[in-house]
Amino acid sequence: MKNIVVIAKIESLPAHLEYVQSELFKLVEASRQDAGAIQYDLHQNINNPCQFVFYEIWENNVLLDVHEKQEHLTAFIKNTEQKLKSIEIEKLHKVEA
Repeated sequence: MKNIVVIAKIESLPAHLEYVQSELFKLVEASRQDAGAIQYDLHQNINNPCQFVFYEIWENNVLLDVHEKQEHLTAFIKNTEQKLKSIEIEKLHKVEA
């Protein structure tokens, strides 16, 4: 099985930036412990501090599916409801020439 790369873009509403950021930190700490997590990094946009980007690498799609059902991820979604402007998630795999 190929590794799966996830690029997740999350934009906080400005009034909730500090709260969303603290929830993101909790998510990172817990998700790095999930089975199959090779890399799980959070980045903040220099020009738009409300925008965050996750760069994740997972061993395979099966373990990514398990991660997506973990309590810490569902809690993040619930806790940030009405506090986010947008969420965009892309799942990729490396293409070999």
